[in-house]
Order: sequence, then structure tokens, then C-alpha cells
Amino acid sequence: MTHRADLISEVPIEPGQRIIRKLFSASGARAMMLALDTGQGLTEHRAPVPILVQALDGTALFTAEGREVELRPGGIVHLDANVPHAVIATEPSHVLLMLLLSAAE
Repeated sequence: MTHRADLISEVPIEPGQRIIRKLFSASGARAMMLALDTGQGLTEHRAPVPILVQALDGTALFTAEGREVELRPGGIVHLDANVPHAVIATEPSHVLLMLLLSAAE
């Protein structure tokens, strides 16, 4: 079992910054935290594995497959591997990224 009690406090948002921190790797998953100030994010890119993206606080625009969704706490996005996508914070935000790995990774 892997347990983290308070992910948001582990990666504070810094003014004008985009911080990406690996939280843990476990069998079948890798967790990353994005701490994004307003206007910060990731330009279009691809993940080599399926992903889950969830806002823990704040709001971010998530763009993929010709759609844009407002990602807020309580919402989640799933993408298959190699789908181009981007994310930008519209207010200070913590975004959790889960990379879904095969058990061997």
C-alpha cells in the first residue's frame, strides 16, 4: 500500500510558476502533481500510456480530441495513450496526474 495524507500541501503553488513533482511510482501507476499558478500549464503533448487527470483545487482548462473541458475538483478526465492534450490553469490549481502503467512498468 502507498499512502499520502495531504497531496496539496506537498507541492505548494508558487507565483508565476509551474511545478511538476513525482509523488510516487507503484505497480500499475505513477502519480504526478502539477502545482499551477494562473496561466501556467503544459502545452500540447502526448503521454505514452493512458492517463487520469483530476483537479484537486482550483480550475484548469483541459484540451484534447477537439474538446475543451473545465476541470474542477470532483471532475476527472481519462485519455488513452498517445492522445495529444494540453492543460492550463485559469486560477491557482493543483492537478493530479495518474499514469496508468502495465504491471511490469
